[in-house]
Amino acid sequence: MFDPGDAALGYADEALALATAPGIKKSLVADVHTLHARVLLSHGNVRGGYAELKKALAEQGGLTLQVNAAAIATRSDLATAALLNHDDESARRYLAYTGAGHGTPFGSAAVMAPPPCDDTLKPEDSAIVEFGIGADGAVAYATPVYASRLGPSAVEFARAVDGWSWTPAAVARIAPLFRAVTRVEVRCSTASARPRVINTLYGELDGWLKSRGSGSFTRSASGAMQARVRVADGPAITVAGDRSLTSDLAGLRAAMVRARASHDEAAAIPLLVILGEDAAVPAAERRAAIDEARAIAVRTASPTGVTTLLAIIASQLTPDGRGQAATWRGGLRTLLATPAVAADPRSRSVVRLLLADAYYHAPSPPDADALLRAVADDPALPAQDQLRSGANVRLASLLARSGDLSAARAAFDRSGISAQQCSLVDAQPIATRLGGSSTDFPRDALRWGFEGWVRLEFDVAADGHLVGQRAIVTYPPAVFAPAAIDTSKNWRYRPTFRPEGGTGCGGAQQTMRFTIN
Repeated sequence: MFDPGDAALGYADEALALATAPGIKKSLVADVHTLHARVLLSHGNVRGGYAELKKALAEQGGLTLQVNAAAIATRSDLATAALLNHDDESARRYLAYTGAGHGTPFGSAAVMAPPPCDDTLKPEDSAIVEFGIGADGAVAYATPVYASRLGPSAVEFARAVDGWSWTPAAVARIAPLFRAVTRVEVRCSTASARPRVINTLYGELDGWLKSRGSGSFTRSASGAMQARVRVADGPAITVAGDRSLTSDLAGLRAAMVRARASHDEAAAIPLLVILGEDAAVPAAERRAAIDEARAIAVRTASPTGVTTLLAIIASQLTPDGRGQAATWRGGLRTLLATPAVAADPRSRSVVRLLLADAYYHAPSPPDADALLRAVADDPALPAQDQLRSGANVRLASLLARSGDLSAARAAFDRSGISAQQCSLVDAQPIATRLGGSSTDFPRDALRWGFEGWVRLEFDVAADGHLVGQRAIVTYPPAVFAPAAIDTSKNWRYRPTFRPEGGTGCGGAQQTMRFTIN
C-alpha cells in the first residue's frame, strides 16, 4: 500500500473485481472498497479514495447509530479523506459517527514512545495508525492506514505503536469495542538523547556482570534495556526491554526461574531490573523484583555502584514516592551518608545530583549549590566526566537565577558543552505554568462533543518560553493538535542558563487533555 509504483493499486483493483461478483456479502464488498480507497489516498488520489469510501459506507447501510469494527474503520477513513479534501465539516461528522473522542482513553499509557526522527522518519512526516489493545495491556496489533508520504515511514510508525502498553487497570476502563480498534496520529520525536542521571550506574552493573562471567546489561540513551544471562543448563538468555514486556511476562518469568536455578544467582539481577523498570508491570511486582535484586547483590558482594543503583530504583518505587520530596530526599541523604557510597566517587556524585534536582513540583533544596559544587570539584572524577559536566550545567542555571551571571558563565564554560547542546545528564525542564482555559477548547470539537488529548513535544528556551511545539501523538487524529499548540504558547518553564540566551535542552514533552465537564 505504501510502496511507490502501481503494484498496490493493481492488487486492489483485482480484489475489487472479485468482490463485486454476484453473491458476495455486502460487508465483504464494503471492506474491499475501503482497502481500495486507502491505496488511492496513500498514492495521492484523494477524490477517488473519497468516492470509494462513500461506496463502502453505502454497502454498510450508511451513517447509522449502530457501529462495529468495520464501520469504525470506514467512517474513520472517510474523516481522513474529507480532511484531505478540505471538507472539514464532513470530516467532523464522519468522525462523530465512529464514536471516537467520547472520553479520553488511551492517554494514560504506561509506555507510549513515538519513534525517533532519523533518516527514515522526518519531522514533517505523519501517519494514522490503527491498533487494538489486549486485556493484558499490550498492543495486540498495529497497522498504518494513512501516511503523509510513500515509503517505509508508515511501517516504522506502526512498529512504534506496537511497542506501547497500558496497565491492566487502565485497559479495563476502555470500552471493549474501542479497545479492539482505535486510531492515533503519530509523528516522530526530535528529542535529544538525555538519559536519567542514574543511567551512569548501569555501566557499573554491566562491568560487574561481565567480570564474573554472569552476563551483561546495557541501557541506551533512549532507555532501551538488554540483558544477556549465562546459565549452566543451556544457552544464554537474552531479554530486550526496548518496549514494555507486558506481552511476554510469562517468558520473562520463565527466564528468571532458569537464572535463579543457575549456579550463579547474580545472573538473575539484570532480569529483575528489567522487570522492576517496566512501568506496565503492577507496582507490587516491580518492588518485589528490585527487593530480590538488592538481596542478591548483598549476598554476592556486588560493587557499591550496583547496590547504589538498586537502592535508588527501589526508592522510586515506594507506594507514596511520587510527589513526596521530603521522603525521597531523606532516603537519598541516608544513602549518601553510608560509608560505602560516601567513598565511591561515581555513586556519591549520582546521589548528590539527584538531591540537587527539583523533584516533581518541589524546588531544589537549600543546599543545592553545595551539592553541585561537591560533584563539580570532585578530584576523583575524570576531568571530562558526564557527571562533572552535568553538575556545572546545573550550577550555571542556579547562579544565573541568583543574579551572578559572571559566575554562571564560568560554570557553564567548565561544563565543556556548547551553548546549544544538552549535557547528557542535564536536569529535566521544570514547568512553572501549564494548563489552559475553556476558551482554548476548539469550537467545532465542542459542537460535536469530541474529547481527546495531544502529546506535545517542544524545546525550552533559556528564558522558560516554549519553542518549536509539535504534536507527536494525537487522539482522535486531526482534531485537537492546533488548539494544543496554540494553548502551549502561554506555558512557562523555569529559566536555565545558556550563554547569549541560547535554547536550553530540547525534546520536553507534555500531554494536554481536552474534556467536557
